[in-house]
Formats: sequence, C-alpha cells, structure tokens
Amino acid sequence: MKRVVFSLLSMMLASSIAVGASAKETSNIAASTSAAQSAHSVITPMAIFKDREPNDTRAEANVFIIGDGNQITGSFPRGDSADWFTFTPTKTETYRFYFSHSSFQRYSLRLHGDGLGKVAEITFDSPVRYFDVTVQAGTTYYLGAEAHFRNYNEDDTYDIYTYKI
Repeated sequence: MKRVVFSLLSMMLASSIAVGASAKETSNIAASTSAAQSAHSVITPMAIFKDREPNDTRAEANVFIIGDGNQITGSFPRGDSADWFTFTPTKTETYRFYFSHSSFQRYSLRLHGDGLGKVAEITFDSPVRYFDVTVQAGTTYYLGAEAHFRNYNEDDTYDIYTYKI
C-alpha cells in the first residue's frame, strides 16, 4: 500500500514539475532530438527527478518516470556510493540513457530488468557515456549509478538523461 501511494505521489510530482514548451520551443525540441546523437547537442529536460535518500539499494530505489527528455539529477556525498531508481514503462520504446558527470570521477551506470538481469552498463572507462535500450512495457527496470572511486575535492554530482531514439 505504501509503495502504491508513493508511486502515485511521484507521478503527481512529475506532472507538476514538467517544463512547459511553447509552440516554437516544441519545434526546437523536435529538431534537437534528431540532432541529439551529435556530441554537441543539448537535451531539453521535460521533467527532473531528484535523488532522494535513502536509495542505496534496489529495494530503496526512487521512482522515476521514463520519458523523452526526462532527467535524473543526483550526487554522491561522503558515505553514499550508490543511487538506484526504478521505472516501469507503459509502452515498448527505445531510449538512450546518457550519463553526465565530472570526468574526474569514476562512476558507472547500470540498467537491470526484472527477469532480465543486467541489460546495459557504462563504466568509468567506457568510450561513450550512453547506452541505447529497448524497454518493454510492463517490465520493471532498475537504474543504478555508482561511485567506484572519487576525489572529494571535485564535483560529486551527476545527471542521467533519457530520450527516445
């Protein structure tokens, strides 16, 4: 019951923080989506989900609603080395998960699916900072960001962007 209420509250929060777009911005978003595969493109967030502790394990995962242009923003302060997020898509679609963090940090990003195991992973030494995955409607997924080694004198924040491809 608590999880259902929390999920409903999360969806209400997501709908209340959605960034509105004018007709001109909508056409710019469509144009930037096709250009998003270049290294210099800008991803326009539609909804921003903030890291809320505790979420250090899959059992404590924050609810995230996957969507074109949605963003997770988080950090790893001292004593926190993992953040988990969960989502269950309503449609089968292909998304790019882009992981943005300080190049001085050694972070990784993993996606697991119920009954699927590890679906995709980016490690700190990966040549790219994204992976593309077709998520299946009705399957629960867990997205985990992890700090393997970090310099406490450097930025400890990260962002995860999702957009349809």
